[in-house]
Amino acid sequence: MTLEVVPEPSKLGTKSHWDEVYAREVDNYRAAGDEGECWFGLDAASDMVEWAQEHVPPEKKPKVLDLGCGNGHLLFSLAQEGDYDTSLMTGVDYAPASIELSRAIATQRGIAGITWKVVDIFEQTSASAESYDLALDKGTFDAISLAPTRQTRWHLSAHVVQLDERRAAQ
Repeated sequence: MTLEVVPEPSKLGTKSHWDEVYAREVDNYRAAGDEGECWFGLDAASDMVEWAQEHVPPEKKPKVLDLGCGNGHLLFSLAQEGDYDTSLMTGVDYAPASIELSRAIATQRGIAGITWKVVDIFEQTSASAESYDLALDKGTFDAISLAPTRQTRWHLSAHVVQLDERRAAQ
């Protein structure tokens, strides 16, 4: 017998919600310099940097992908706390305002080199054609699991399995 637990859908699983959130965050940044929310707190980002340094050290010059980069905080932490090469970092998000905010914060902080892309992983599979040594997510998979339709919820799972199979074949 298989027991399947599926979380209830939420607005947190919709693109329209995140488009609204990041449009508001951009307005707040322009008006008051507020960089926005650090999802799950500063400790979570620091813990992720520590884990990355231990398992994929910056000395190996890894290509880093942040799925659902939001305001860019995790990549900024990797660059500033973890000494990762920004020219090898890519942040993707399906909310265009998120990428706008990330770019503005990077410029204000003097952090150059990070590639920022608007990518909807539900619509574009070309992103999976690129190869990364370290792929991070700080809330994206949680939000996907709250999407209103089952098809949307598990679309990413197919990409994760495909990426894992490609990695195992190397």
